[in-house]
Amino acid sequence: MGVHYIVTGGGGAALYPVTGSVEGITKKVVSTQHFVRLNVTPASAAVEAIALDGTILGAFEVKPSQS
Repeated sequence: MGVHYIVTGGGGAALYPVTGSVEGITKKVVSTQHFVRLNVTPASAAVEAIALDGTILGAFEVKPSQS
């Protein structure tokens, strides 16, 4: 399964313009205020980035590998 990193910073101070992404690393770049909802169970971790108007900006789920 490995380690998954989520970098988010969509609340609080003024927003910075988006200048691009890093090939092979960045999945999505959006300059908007938002929050992240994380739902963790023994079977999975579900992550949603949600804009202040309720729009889902992105979502994914991580499940442990079956060894």
